[in-house]
Amino acid sequence: MNPALSQPSDEALLLAMVRGQEDAFDIVYSRYARVVMSVAYRVVHDADAAAEITQTTFMRLWERAPRIESRPGYLRPWLLTVARNAGIDWLRLHKRELSVRERTVADARDQQVDVEEAAILSEQHASARDLLQTLSDEQRQIVELAFFGGLTQAQIAQTTGVPLGTVKSRLRLAMKHLRAQLSADAGEYQ
Repeated sequence: MNPALSQPSDEALLLAMVRGQEDAFDIVYSRYARVVMSVAYRVVHDADAAAEITQTTFMRLWERAPRIESRPGYLRPWLLTVARNAGIDWLRLHKRELSVRERTVADARDQQVDVEEAAILSEQHASARDLLQTLSDEQRQIVELAFFGGLTQAQIAQTTGVPLGTVKSRLRLAMKHLRAQLSADAGEYQ
């Protein structure tokens, strides 16, 4: 007789666990502990924590056996889901438990990055201001209203009292001039 055929199904084992049969629990544990441990380890990347999560998962199985659906193919996904969720909970808990030193180092690193980003942005803003100064006053006004004010060409025409065709022409000429300036500046650094 094939030994696989004599193995009780997950559903039968679950029902036996509901009746308090510990040997059914032992069979389920031996059948799934390894895969549960594997899932837990993939989540937390810590062998001791994965072992703890595996134990928690099987404790929940024993406690909740009467409420778990007894249908084919349900027990294994249930166990893996519980293990995965327990692993995520473990990560959240341990994230909050960062030492004061680790937080201070992380904050200092973040502040350094913020200072560097602010310096780069400040330099870029200065370059943009300098570039805009190369435009005529009429062109600069339209570019500022379009790009910094967020106005459409029609709204710019209405706001400034300049005909729409003139707004379009000035904007087109300004963009052409700015592109030429940027290309010339890029050529200097090559």
